[in-house]
Amino acid sequence: MNHTEIQISSDLQKFIDKFEPSKFKMMTKGIEIRGINDMHRNVSYAKNLIEKMNLNLTVRHTADMLSYGGFEVTHIQRNELRHLKNDRNYDDDIIKEEE
Repeated sequence: MNHTEIQISSDLQKFIDKFEPSKFKMMTKGIEIRGINDMHRNVSYAKNLIEKMNLNLTVRHTADMLSYGGFEVTHIQRNELRHLKNDRNYDDDIIKEEE
């Protein structure tokens, strides 16, 4: 079984250092934070932290993730920017285009 090492971007590392999640799972596009009790407060804090630190990350969460107290913090891919701008679930403030 081959294991591939996941590279952590500097933006994601800065977020992890500042947010200090107690439990998280590494994914290829970011991290999944788990075991959150106050979901609304933590998702809002994560979004504000990303905006304040001007990180190229976004927060994603679904109803399924709510069942185990989780949400994702992922890298914003260039091909996702147009889609995110048209999606009403995401704030324009966290989308940072590189030109």
